[in-house]
Amino acid sequence: MASAPPARHATGAKRIVVQVATFQTETMADKVSAALTAKGAVDLKVVRDRDGAGNDLYAIRTGDFPTEEAAQTAAQRLRATGAFDSRVVHLSGASEAVTPD
Repeated sequence: MASAPPARHATGAKRIVVQVATFQTETMADKVSAALTAKGAVDLKVVRDRDGAGNDLYAIRTGDFPTEEAAQTAAQRLRATGAFDSRVVHLSGASEAVTPD
């Protein structure tokens, strides 16, 4: 999967990424990320996030995409490699935290 170049974001601007999956342990996230990479997925990274209760979560993500359409195309390609839950998410600024739309 070819990825778009990283987008530049002004302070407070939303970033568009594809979230592949989320796990309670970093070990599981790393394992799934490696398996998807072996199937052809590229530019995956595991990032630490928190749920609403403050519990650690580990998300597999790729992106910064310049447009929603580019992110949707990448999500479709990821689903073709077996990452069936891949979805476009919006992050606030430089943060890794998902923001509601």
